[in-house]
Amino acid sequence: RKFFSWGFKKFIGFIFGVRARDCDCAFKLYRRKIFADIRIASDAFFVDAEILAKANVLGCRIEEVPVTHLARAGGRSTVRLGHILSTLREAWHVFRRPVRRAAD
Repeated sequence: RKFFSWGFKKFIGFIFGVRARDCDCAFKLYRRKIFADIRIASDAFFVDAEILAKANVLGCRIEEVPVTHLARAGGRSTVRLGHILSTLREAWHVFRRPVRRAAD
């Protein structure tokens, strides 16, 4: 899990220029204007990274506030190879299309 998280962070940083420590952290706070300005195409794991990438391209200020992650108390990760491939496919679609404002 840590390896995939590290790799995803590096991938998003390299492809989209987003410098976030954890773009998949569940705690997020956005200004409503961001969603008025961008179209979101992803509907799965990549949606958080897509929002950050598009907000970054549009020049939105992105700040991170540290949160404490607790170790998993039970169960196992449900991420499978199919999820990773789907995420890469969504990233490719976002990367090859220019960022368009929602009104376009």
